[in-house]
Amino acid sequence: MTLKYPSEYYDYSDGFGFEDIQRHVPSGEEKCWFIPETEEEQLPVFDVEVKSIGLILGECGYFEYYLVGKNYNWLIVENDHNQVIVSTVPVDDLSQRE
Repeated sequence: MTLKYPSEYYDYSDGFGFEDIQRHVPSGEEKCWFIPETEEEQLPVFDVEVKSIGLILGECGYFEYYLVGKNYNWLIVENDHNQVIVSTVPVDDLSQRE
């Protein structure tokens, strides 16, 4: 996966990255878009509270998913290699968007 902005990769070989997901969300973010990978042509998008993500994922079987900031300024992906990938738009780029 190649992302436009710098990314950090965190390995969770035990498959429990979802338990730590909230610490990867930028401070002050309370809600985000949750996009699970499915077999559907159009992926579903859910409006969720950040504090609920770990609980929701803990009740599901494994699948890849994306979390996107409501202002589209950060992205978190858990892939099929048990990696959590965190990408955040740099502050300089955010000011150019306005």
